Amino acid sequence: MTSDRVNIFINFFNLVAFALYIAAFAYYQPKRHYLYGQLTMLAVTLVSIFHYVDTHPLENQPDLMGSIAAGTQIVSLAGGIYDIVGIYHSL
Repeated sequence: MTSDRVNIFINFFNLVAFALYIAAFAYYQPKRHYLYGQLTMLAVTLVSIFHYVDTHPLENQPDLMGSIAAGTQIVSLAGGIYDIVGIYHSL
């Protein structure tokens, strides 16, 4: 959506790192059907997000995708909060 080479490189590097992480996780995961379900939901979510962003005017798409990215980072904090609460209750 943008031609910023630094962002393109950073995003490409992140995708490679995440792919390696998922591959390592899949290798050591005893119940891979959970992983398959999670990866399927990830793919469906990504396709849905890109389809939604494509319905907006071209000049608004980078800002909209940035807003979605910021929102997902905020939502991802819920996993850490869940872990902290779980640790607190196990004490």
